[in-house]
Amino acid sequence: MRLSIESENRALIIKKLVNMLSDHGSSAASAQEQAAAAVANLASESTENRVSIVDAGGIEPLLQLLESGTTKAKENSIAAISSLVDTDPIKQRIADSGGIPLLAAVLATSSNLKDLMSNPQLYALSASALSK
Repeated sequence: MRLSIESENRALIIKKLVNMLSDHGSSAASAQEQAAAAVANLASESTENRVSIVDAGGIEPLLQLLESGTTKAKENSIAAISSLVDTDPIKQRIADSGGIPLLAAVLATSSNLKDLMSNPQLYALSASALSK
């Protein structure tokens, strides 16, 4: 019985985090950054977490942050996406949701060496996610 309660709690927490990714309130940027970081951590921990993130609708808001989030939110979002792409079905869902062009666009914004050096982690994560 305990595993069931833990699974339910995990799924509930993940749903709340996914909802925070789409938050547009006055403190949205900070909430999105923190939620994306938490989702990235959870995605890196287990397959069960990755499935729960996808089931909670997490792919689309993570991808939306690549277009409209702060640099830190983008970095955290890409870290989450990079951890999610461990199975072909999830890779396909990310691709079907427009993930490949969005990840490539992050790389394309590094028009010069100064841009690249200003946030190497963002570009390294983008390249890693695309290669997966």
